Amino acid sequence: MGSAGGPAEVLAEDVTITGGTDGLFVATEGTHVTLRSSIVSGQKPPSAGLSNRSRGASAVDGGLLTIERSIFRDIVADAALVGDAGSVEASETVIHGVRVDGNAARGHGISVTAAGHIKMRASAIVDAESIGVFGKDLGSSLELLDTVVRGPAKSGTVPTATFLVSSERSGIGLEITTGAKATVENSAIVDSWAYGAYADTTAAMTKTRSTLTMKTSLIENTRPSPGRPRRPSPSASGSCRPAPPSPSTTSE
Repeated sequence: MGSAGGPAEVLAEDVTITGGTDGLFVATEGTHVTLRSSIVSGQKPPSAGLSNRSRGASAVDGGLLTIERSIFRDIVADAALVGDAGSVEASETVIHGVRVDGNAARGHGISVTAAGHIKMRASAIVDAESIGVFGKDLGSSLELLDTVVRGPAKSGTVPTATFLVSSERSGIGLEITTGAKATVENSAIVDSWAYGAYADTTAAMTKTRSTLTMKTSLIENTRPSPGRPRRPSPSASGSCRPAPPSPSTTSE
């Protein structure tokens, strides 16, 4: 694992980071790590019984991670990229193959929490088993610019009789909840399952409404979850919302 705490300025170029619980960990205000032309792969949770969770690369507690022309692949983790009260800015980067491992790895492509921020530009997120792009918590934000999100080949979740959809192994394209914000511009979300893009705007969220803004973007071929032929319909703005009756999702 590569790690940096601050304040510090670190450049890692043309490196390969394989295995471990975390590929790259950036923490504290004033710490800036740049990862360039590199490959990160093979991260997975530690032995059963340990509380550590796996991540491809994460920025926490005010840390800043910049990623350029790099690849994250074949990872069993909460997410390939995590902004947990920290910021990640990635360009010309590919995320491919993020898997679930019970409660130890959620299988998201990218994830922001606790007022974190992730910006993806000219990049691709492909084959994240649960959710391609996930954000939660007031103050958290996501930006997808000139980026493609493509779902997995199959979905492992079946909606309940009341149309609840578990996020685990669902293949959802984008989901934001509990006050998070997402901006999608000149991007495409394709071959997802259940929802292409979903923003939680239930009555319980009135004071912390999630916000999804889409411009000149595409949502295409959103497939129904196995067992129940329901799919979201694109709205006039190009975003997706659940077909009635309105389902909700369960995510951590």
